[in-house]
Amino acid sequence: MRRKDLYILISFFICLFAVFIFMTKNTRFESTLIVCERSDDKIKITYGKLDKAKKISFTNAEVEEKKLNFTSKSNDTLEFSDNGSAYFIDLGKSIASEIRKGETVFYQCTKSQFKM
Repeated sequence: MRRKDLYILISFFICLFAVFIFMTKNTRFESTLIVCERSDDKIKITYGKLDKAKKISFTNAEVEEKKLNFTSKSNDTLEFSDNGSAYFIDLGKSIASEIRKGETVFYQCTKSQFKM
């Protein structure tokens, strides 16, 4: 009787593990928020799955939220521009840079994801 209970318990944990793996691979909704800050400025970027995203939502201190197109994107970098400023975000290093009128400004970024 003990051996049968052990097999049932092991089978339950294997099935539970398979369900968790399936759930993590099949997300229906994903949203990523990147907040980049420096002493006097803050920018926020929001997008869905990076590989499927067509546009991002961009907010900074000067403007309300607006939709922008990517200039370039990969798994580790985002590039886009707004009002004469070019933004480069390195997701691996959590650093963003803004180039405006020949001046380069650096930001420290944090990234948070929501999956459902």
